[in-house]
Amino acid sequence: MGVRAFREVFGGKQGWDKNESGGFSTIANHKLGIRIAVTNADEITGMVKEDLAPQNRLPKGTTAERAVTINQVIDQMALPLVGGVMTTAEGASTDGFQTWHFCIYIKGDDVRAELSRFNGCTDGFLSDCRERIFIVGDGEWTAPDIRGTDDSGPEFNFEIRRKQ
Repeated sequence: MGVRAFREVFGGKQGWDKNESGGFSTIANHKLGIRIAVTNADEITGMVKEDLAPQNRLPKGTTAERAVTINQVIDQMALPLVGGVMTTAEGASTDGFQTWHFCIYIKGDDVRAELSRFNGCTDGFLSDCRERIFIVGDGEWTAPDIRGTDDSGPEFNFEIRRKQ
């Protein structure tokens, strides 16, 4: 499930809307000050394993780096909004959203998902996970049984022949 599917499921419901601020494709809740990005993550997703946290499979860009920097600033201190815009210690303006990542891991029938709040990004890989909320943990996913369902619609009889 990517950000598009997230938008289809949550869009316009309970304050969640499409958000593209700073070129970062997310869903956001302005009232809560939270946005959610979607990322494919590794096998640590949805599991408690020492002090490890999930890691994105592919490197992220500067928008993800900015988002986790904003998370750091929000964690450290509440900075005043100037004209509705928060300013980071580095002077970069931000919309003030705390960013969470919906991390998803799929390998065959093994599906796990969690919401994670990261405060770091090293060489494009999310790091310094501050909080994790398990959505689908290890062994909790049961794949839907789609065999034997009669949802393919009516059957049509047709004849195939060569054009004369």
